[in-house]
Amino acid sequence: MYYNKYFIIFIILIMPILANGQLRNYTLNGHIHTQYGDTYPYQLTFSISGETIVGYSITRFSDGSKQKIIIKGHVDRDKQVITISEKKPVSNAPNDFSMCLIDATLNYKLQNAKYTFSGPFTGKNHIHRLCGTGTMEFEPLAVSNDVFKKETIKPLKTQPGKPLKDSAMIAKHPGLDYEITSGVQKEFKWATDSCVIALWDAGIIDGDMITILFNNKEMLHNYTLTPDKIQLTFPITQPINTITVIADDEGTIPPNTTEILLYDGSKKYYITAYNKKGGRAVIILNRK
Repeated sequence: MYYNKYFIIFIILIMPILANGQLRNYTLNGHIHTQYGDTYPYQLTFSISGETIVGYSITRFSDGSKQKIIIKGHVDRDKQVITISEKKPVSNAPNDFSMCLIDATLNYKLQNAKYTFSGPFTGKNHIHRLCGTGTMEFEPLAVSNDVFKKETIKPLKTQPGKPLKDSAMIAKHPGLDYEITSGVQKEFKWATDSCVIALWDAGIIDGDMITILFNNKEMLHNYTLTPDKIQLTFPITQPINTITVIADDEGTIPPNTTEILLYDGSKKYYITAYNKKGGRAVIILNRK
């Protein structure tokens, strides 16, 4: 969360995650009331795995810009309470803003004959000093009681000695899907004079951060992946062209996992790049 002259709260958007083997999403719309008497509309969308909430927050400013922050949280099903903490920004904030990360406690209770989430929050700056307080309140959520439904977690089957890794949750495209990592690259024969590339995180939003090089020139720096695709366009002006995906951060669930969609005109290639921190995955576009 950021504030300028007055305390400004982030819109919170928490990513989809698996529960009971099902993809279950929840969206709350409401307002935040700051200690300064200001009120801001915001949205909270969340999913839960076990007792853990992960995702990111979004603030939409009056000029149309927005700011995202990675968050983590916890659900207490017995007390019917969820807590949320902002952790780190996805991208840089405007120069005239200073960081104020929030911790919020949201209670599920009866108000005006309907059950809603509401509760207090506090904000702390980078040296952990208090920078604001206030309350949050949301409109009723039709299926919100499912948030506190006890989960039956089925154990995941893994090969002996093979660690569980951050995985993508996307539909596969037979014949068009590829995996790349350090030491394993992919080469494509390229037909057009440009390459459009889309990048996103299709798994758990845990703070995976990447840098993109095109022909060894940095095109994207320390970008934290979200479920929203970011799109870049590269000119194909030489016979051999390389796209390098550098894993800057593995997030909370290693390894760093990046979903990639390449467009060669009307043709598409779906690629998953995965690496430990510092690892590089390479795509070669051959236009000989």
